[in-house]
Amino acid sequence: MAKEITLGVCSTGSRLKLAVFDGKKFYCAQRRVFNQEKPLFPMINKLLGGAGLGAVKIFCAVRGPGRFTGIRIGLTLGRVLEALAGAKIYSVTLFEVMALQAFESANFKSWAKRRQKTKIAVLMRAFKDEYFCQVFQVTSEKQPVGSPGVLESKSQEFKIQDSGFKIGKLSDSQTPRLPDSQTSTPEPSTLFKAVEEPQWLKVPEMKEYLSALGPELFVIGDAEEDPSVYTLVPAYCAKAGSGISKIIPAYLIKTALARKNRNSAPLYLKPARYELEQKAGRPVSR
Repeated sequence: MAKEITLGVCSTGSRLKLAVFDGKKFYCAQRRVFNQEKPLFPMINKLLGGAGLGAVKIFCAVRGPGRFTGIRIGLTLGRVLEALAGAKIYSVTLFEVMALQAFESANFKSWAKRRQKTKIAVLMRAFKDEYFCQVFQVTSEKQPVGSPGVLESKSQEFKIQDSGFKIGKLSDSQTPRLPDSQTSTPEPSTLFKAVEEPQWLKVPEMKEYLSALGPELFVIGDAEEDPSVYTLVPAYCAKAGSGISKIIPAYLIKTALARKNRNSAPLYLKPARYELEQKAGRPVSR
């Protein structure tokens, strides 16, 4: 493995997802676990293959939305690596990651060819009967330079297990190729832009919101976290395939390196209880 390593971590959902890029290959792992801080370092060490955390020069963190504690785990690790190893931190939201997955999918490319002014909606469960959604306006039909071409559903099955964890080494055909220093790559913001701030709505309101967006809408939902997520989507809207209807670990890195966003402020959307109590001027419950 090369000396300069890029590490991506997503600890916002029910599965801890990790990706390492060594300049040539991606190495990915995930594990369904509640206390994600416990397996975090053993999984990272196994992915790094002896290189050590000191070799991590770029850290890609997910700043939300998701579990309060989970968001903190990833962002805190990034700050530690920045302080101790001089790593550069780039952040992404889950909305941005899934929007790029959708944009580069074969399903979206085929659908978008016959339409104008297309939008991508990223839909994910927040809590019980509440959902998050952010809509992006597609501003370019061009594939990012250095990208792998369209994604096929089968190619995104990384053979990563949830029972324990298995290291998945992606083949060349599966690996999203990243630009080198000589390549000019359009940022996702030049390919699609957020229409408005993320929405946090209950099921009836979310259905109305999606319906009001019209038929030129391509929806990608996190069906790994909530298999029923697409039941909220109007029948006339195009939907992403099952192979990309989840957070793909390699795209944590790909999206972060393309955006180069240094904002590490957590995106909670649903405020933690103590934040609500502080805002209301009440003593914080312990």
